[in-house]
Amino acid sequence: MKLTLLGLIATLSFSLQTQASSKLESMNLPEAPLIEENYGEPLLQIDAVDPTPDADIPSDEEVLRMQQEIKELFPETNTVQTQQERMSILARYSYVDTRRVPQDLYETAIAYYDAHKSSLRNPNYLTLVDFGARSNLPRMFIIDMNTGRVASIHVAHGEYSDPNKDGHLDSFSNRIGSKQSSEGFYRVSETYNSSKFGYAARLDGLSSSNSNARARAVVLHGSKYVWERSDVLPGYSWGCLAIAENLKAEVVPLLANGSLLYASISR
Repeated sequence: MKLTLLGLIATLSFSLQTQASSKLESMNLPEAPLIEENYGEPLLQIDAVDPTPDADIPSDEEVLRMQQEIKELFPETNTVQTQQERMSILARYSYVDTRRVPQDLYETAIAYYDAHKSSLRNPNYLTLVDFGARSNLPRMFIIDMNTGRVASIHVAHGEYSDPNKDGHLDSFSNRIGSKQSSEGFYRVSETYNSSKFGYAARLDGLSSSNSNARARAVVLHGSKYVWERSDVLPGYSWGCLAIAENLKAEVVPLLANGSLLYASISR
């Protein structure tokens, strides 16, 4: 059965700054709907799990090396921003179509992005994952930081983060073996050829709440259990960010090699 995306790429209805054309605009990714848009109840549930193979788990040496790199590039800071500083940051990125992203997640993520932009090897994209939305909704928001365009796609969460399998994430965990999703900032790192998923990208946790991401082999990969349909509850991962199989060839290289991703729950 051939599945189609929820929408076609459209020209944004608001005026953007004159910049180079966006890769998002040349790819078959749907523009994010307005956040207020409503969806009906899902009609089908895919009760299946994409487990992470042991062969994908990196060596202890690799984990330690990357943890040291992350510590040097993204030192933890406890700087409290004033309202004026927050408004100044938002003003610098006023071209982003914030009508199409969860506002609270965006404000947190854009402040981190602004503070660490020089450490990002791929500052062209900022991705938000709203685990507060049900899994049948397009809840991964990919922001082109050159044009402000926003695309949204579906993404699965960890199996044990949703024990009753109703599509709602109930809890996070950073524990190795938890099979749950983790909250926090991630760097989408290098691509590799997974023994199970094929083309995929490693994820490095930048927060204390997801610091074991690489050790757990939490990665960005495609899955046949994730569909671009809002009438279907997708299957589950073991904590990975699993997207539709037919989108991985576009999304993985777009975000890989150093872009920032923030996963949390919109309030």
